[in-house]
Amino acid sequence: MTTISTGVRSSLPRISYVKAIDIYLVMSFVFVFAALLEYAAVNYTYWGARARKRAKLKNRDLSASTSVEKDLRTSDSASHKPRMMHALRKSATVIKSSMPKIRDVNVIDTYSRVIFPICFLIFNAIYWGFYVVD
Repeated sequence: MTTISTGVRSSLPRISYVKAIDIYLVMSFVFVFAALLEYAAVNYTYWGARARKRAKLKNRDLSASTSVEKDLRTSDSASHKPRMMHALRKSATVIKSSMPKIRDVNVIDTYSRVIFPICFLIFNAIYWGFYVVD
């Protein structure tokens, strides 16, 4: 995309305002970046859930074997808990509770398969309608 943008700009005359091709290429960048963010969100949701599940199982195994040590550690750390960490945890739980819970990553993919092409078609209809009519 960068190569295309550079090649197009070098073949056109230099002007101080935004060209129509610049708008189209920037919006193409935006759609590619949005697809990349969607990919990252799906992977984070999928692999993060698996990692949390493994961590829970591991914690259950460890808690059964070292319950006395855990009781000693929690009683010591509870008395010296800083206020800043408490405030951060509280705000993190508020943010986490406000986020939608997505258990199945296929939901994200299904919506993305519909929303991205529709948005790109709407952008193209507006873009080409504006520049062909003028």
